[in-house]
Order: sequence, then C-alpha cells, then structure tokens
Amino acid sequence: MRKLWMAIGMAALLGPAAHAASEVNGVISVEAENYTSQSGYRRLANSGASGSAVMQVIGGSDSKLNFQIDVAQGGTWHVWIRTYATSAENNGLKLGLDGRGLGDVYLHKGSWSWQPEWSGTGSPITISLAAGQHVLWIQKRKVENPLIDKIVLTKSATAPSGYGPGSTGTSTNTPAPPTPSASLSIGPDAFVVPFDGASRRPILVTTATTSLTWTASTTANWITVTSGRGTGNGTVDFNVASNSGAFRSGMIRVSDGTFARTCAVYQLSGTNFPARANDFDGDGAADAATFAPTDGKWNCLYSGGGSDVFAYGWSTVKPVPADYDGDGKVDAAVYQPNGGGWYLRQSSAGNRTATFGWSSAVPVPADYDGDGVADLAVYDPDGGAWYFRYSTGRPDVSAKFGWWKSMIPVPADYDGDGKVDLAVYQPASRNWYCCARPTGYVVHRAWGWNGAIPVPGDYDGDGLADIAVYNRADAMWYIAYAAGGSLSYAFGWPEVIPAPADFDGDGATDLAVYHEAGGKWYALSSDTGATLTRTNGGAGKAPVLLNNVIRTWFDLP
Repeated sequence: MRKLWMAIGMAALLGPAAHAASEVNGVISVEAENYTSQSGYRRLANSGASGSAVMQVIGGSDSKLNFQIDVAQGGTWHVWIRTYATSAENNGLKLGLDGRGLGDVYLHKGSWSWQPEWSGTGSPITISLAAGQHVLWIQKRKVENPLIDKIVLTKSATAPSGYGPGSTGTSTNTPAPPTPSASLSIGPDAFVVPFDGASRRPILVTTATTSLTWTASTTANWITVTSGRGTGNGTVDFNVASNSGAFRSGMIRVSDGTFARTCAVYQLSGTNFPARANDFDGDGAADAATFAPTDGKWNCLYSGGGSDVFAYGWSTVKPVPADYDGDGKVDAAVYQPNGGGWYLRQSSAGNRTATFGWSSAVPVPADYDGDGVADLAVYDPDGGAWYFRYSTGRPDVSAKFGWWKSMIPVPADYDGDGKVDLAVYQPASRNWYCCARPTGYVVHRAWGWNGAIPVPGDYDGDGLADIAVYNRADAMWYIAYAAGGSLSYAFGWPEVIPAPADFDGDGATDLAVYHEAGGKWYALSSDTGATLTRTNGGAGKAPVLLNNVIRTWFDLP
C-alpha cells in the first residue's frame, strides 16, 4: 500500500509548553495532551478522557508524540497506554525510547482500555530505565487514527484501573481541573440556515434545577438573539440576517455563569447556493424521485406537495440529477456511457447537451469549484483520475486521486468550504481517502468493512460531510461524524436500499431507505425523530439520488 502524506500546518505542530513527568512512589503518569513535543497529532475534547482531552493521530506513519520522563530509581518498568481504537491491531502504535524503537503495541478495539502487551507476543510491555531523564515516544504504526488518553509507567505488573493514577511531575504537568457539572444542556448544538435566514427553530434549554438562571448571547453581528434569558427549562429564539456573501459561521452561547453550552450556526451563501440532493422544487427538502430505464420516465413526488411525471432518457443511460443552472433546484439529467453524452433538463435555463466522458468513465457531477452550479465530471476507475468541465467555462482539467480499480468515488464536501472534495472508498480495506481543500491535504480513515455500502452525508447538519456506511444484511447505519464521535443505528430491513437525503429540510441528512417492490420511501427525520413515509416508485424504478457507481458495485436497483 502506498503511503499518503498529510501536509500539516505549523499551528498543528505547536503544542503546549514542555512538560516533564516525574516518578512519584514508583509511578510515572502523564496525560497525552501534556506532551513535550509532537507532529501529526491533534488535540480533541472527549468525554471518555481522564483529563481535559485526548490526542488523535491525523498524520502519516511518521506521526509522533514525545514525552519527557524523570526517573528517580532505575530498573524495569511496565508501560500502560490508555487508548480507544476502532479495530484491533490495524491501528497499532510503535513505542520508542531515547531515539530507538522498542516494539509494536497491539490495540484492543471498541472501548477505552489499557494496552498491556507487545503486538503478536502477548508479552507485557516492559522497558529498562536508568535513573535520569528520558524521552518516551509513541508513533503511528498502521493506517487508522486511534485516540490516546494517558501513559502510565509502574514498577508493578498490575494494570491501572479506570482512568489510572493522576499525573505526576511539575506544577505545569498537573491534571486538568475537573469539568464543571453539566448544569444545563441545549439542543440542537448546530444549525444550517439557508441564505435568506428562514427555516430555523428555537434552541431548547434544559436545566438541572428549576431555579437555574441562564442567558444566551452571540458575538456574530448577523445573528440577533431575540429571547435569550430564562430560569429553568426554556428556549432561545434568534433571527439570522440574509446572506448575500460567502458561506459563514457563528456561535450562540448559553451560560449559567459557571457552565456554558454553545450552538454553532452555519449560513449558506446567497451567491453560491447549490440545491440540496434530490430537491427538484427548491424548497430545501429532498423529494422522492425515481427513474425507470425501461421507458426513460422520471417520477417526482415533491416534499411540499404535488408530483410530476415526464420522459427524459432511455434504457442505456444513467440518471445524473444535479443543479446544473444554479437556480437552487435539482435538474433531471442523464449520462450516456457510449459516447460520453450528457443530456440536461435544466429547470431555468432550458435543455443542454454536452460530450464529456467515455464508456468506462463513472459520472460524478457536483459543485467542485463552489460557484453554486454543478460541474460535469467523470472518474476513471482504471487510472484513478478525475476529469472536470466547470460550469464557469474554464478549460477542462483533471486530477489524479485514486490508485486501485476497486475504489469507489464518494465525493462530498468533507471540509465545509462549500466545494465538493475528491474522495474514494475501498470496500476491501474499508479505507476512505479524501483530498480536502483549500489546503489540499489528504484525510484518511478506516470505516466500514467489505460489503458495507458507503453513504456519506451531513448527518448532524454542521456543514461537513460525515463518513458513513450502511449494512444491508441487518439494516444498520454506522456514522463517523466529522466533528468527532460516532453513531450506530438500525433503520430499514434487508430488502430495502439506502437513500439518505435531507427529507425534512432541517439542513441535516436523514437516514432513509427505499423499498423498490412496494415503491415506498422511509426517512427518519433528524428534526423530529418521526418516520416520514412516502409512496412513489415500484418494480423497475430506481431512486435517482443513489450514486451510480455504488448502485452498480453493490448490485442495487
């Protein structure tokens, strides 16, 4: 497997002031975030951490955390590393001391645990240390990105329990103060608001006691808190000004004076406002739409009411709907592999045709330049190259991103900059690779398994596409949120196919499935939690929002 190198900005390489962990009563303990120096890691807040945060690998195989330790009494020491891994061994670590490698550490998966053994041996991790100062280091071993919470060295062979002993050493290396008790909570913790400021709802505030007084505030001049004070449970109402400029983000802070919660507010651009997936009528919510290759007919059941049936295509074409004229409505469109012909039924600019592609190319239209208009694009599975014809009329360009024929293109806006990013998923190795912009660095994560269907989407509505897979056998969804954390949820049954989109118009992708035999759609509203049911389809009618390569790869209708 070729190595992928991530370009990490200098800010990511700068850490806190140097710490030293000293021996106290035969124990050396240091929080991972209290490193002496690091490269290729990021600091993350985590509810499972013993201190204030954890460290996560985000760089290549040279990513390293360095810890200075002061040993008072030489001898044999047991090393314990508290970690969280998504799979065993594949995201193992290397352990080293004073410039030399000592061995590989096997990681257990699925929960916070103390790693007690060298990989492949079952032997405890022991090292010989002379009295004095040493540098203990942890380095990335394989492809995944585990979380690291704490490193503990003991003279005893008994593993630490719970969070382990408190940090030892100088005053600069003491444990972080305890987090204040959660006296209040809010929901949701993020909004995506259209450019006109509509389609929002209040923030719900829940307090631990009925006498707790709280206030809400914001520093964003385009957000106005209209009702931001209360005692006990209540709501925060706010207005958002219309946006005629670029995509922007702000924050609303709810505080009782000691403890605070924040709600992120993201507003789409008024100048480049692409239609949401499967939104044919431009009301901000996905529509239940199908295409029948036997007669080339489209059947659209609109979320706001009404429907439309029309013929546009024939048996040998593939549906490629997108907003090709930038009016905020998805256009019906088809791609003819034999000859690379595009046929676009634009809702405000009339029909258009173009030739761009060839028989083995995979159509992947999307807004790659962030101008609010979908670009013609194809992916070459043989060469791992992407080819673009931008809506702005710039010369055609290509980019190399992909290297195995077994990779599936999964483009989406993974970095939230309003531009769709190049991304591929390899089912056999369950690896995701994303070329995010404008920095151009490669984001890599293992998520899924061979047979799981990739279904990326913005499931939490924070403006960032999340990595996700769907297991058709047991109808389970597995989502790795871009902001951290994950979700597994059962929704569907083996006979349905995944069809996620924003069916309730709240800015977040909903879990959704389509049952071809019954022509029914089922969507789990991320706004209300209710199941939305629509009937539109039937045998031989496929949902048009499903990525064509995913449909072909997994033999879906």
